[in-house]
Amino acid sequence: MKFSENYDNLRWQVGALRREVAQIDKQVADAERLLKLADPDGYYREGTRAAEAAKAKGIKAMEVEKKRREAEERQSRERLVRWLFLQVLLQEYFL
Repeated sequence: MKFSENYDNLRWQVGALRREVAQIDKQVADAERLLKLADPDGYYREGTRAAEAAKAKGIKAMEVEKKRREAEERQSRERLVRWLFLQVLLQEYFL
């Protein structure tokens, strides 16, 4: 690879990274603007009791959802095992 090709490739990569950083900066600015609209008084500002309570509530909800999904997956696997067992029994019976 020639120096000029390598240099052009690096310039392209730097440009791509700059565009990505600009996009992330825009997302952060949008999030900050939405936070100001949603919580103009700073009630849920990081470190406040309300923010900590909301965080704990969110974590609890995520744990409950995870347990629900795990139970649902376990039931699905159990149904599959029963169905496969019945298939084997039926094949042996009819063979």
